[in-house]
Amino acid sequence: MEKTKQNYEDILREIGNIGSGNAVTSLSQLLGLELELGLPSCQLVTKENLGQLFKEPASLYAGVSMRLEGGLQCMLALLLNKEFTSMVLKQVTDEEVTDVQHMTEMQNSAVCEIGNIMCNSYITAFSRLMGRGMDVSVPSMAVDTGEKVLGSFLKLYAAANGNLLFVGNTFYYRQQKLASHILFHPTAASVEEILAHLNK
Repeated sequence: MEKTKQNYEDILREIGNIGSGNAVTSLSQLLGLELELGLPSCQLVTKENLGQLFKEPASLYAGVSMRLEGGLQCMLALLLNKEFTSMVLKQVTDEEVTDVQHMTEMQNSAVCEIGNIMCNSYITAFSRLMGRGMDVSVPSMAVDTGEKVLGSFLKLYAAANGNLLFVGNTFYYRQQKLASHILFHPTAASVEEILAHLNK
């Protein structure tokens, strides 16, 4: 049992590491900027301790969530801190954003597209690991503190339980330090299928 749990943790961390590398490449190409990625931090967490993951609990984040559908059920969420969100929107829309809680429809759409691209970086890593294609839902978006954004997304996926993979990424652009987080949350049934496939 302990070995199975360790295998699962190793699998999720591998998805986190590969997905982070894919994400920085995709984002750099989209923005036309040379972004550098710090060493990702990957940890398994529970719903109950999500609030402890943020160094500045009151800080605002723009969050984008999507889920895998079909054979495997999984929720994926991306969080960008307000500085990252503002920088991305300045590059994409050429508009200054001072209040991420009151963005225009175009700005919201741009954040959703960034979230879609970055989440798909992790989905691609997962898909290759499993050797199968994945169906993905339309993204959902929210802006609030990190804990509240993740809490709102998790309510949409009641079937997902057990451990969540929380990946912290630090991107560097010139002297600017930008933070993002990815939450990867499969259902219990999908965890069993992942382990069965990879332990063949």
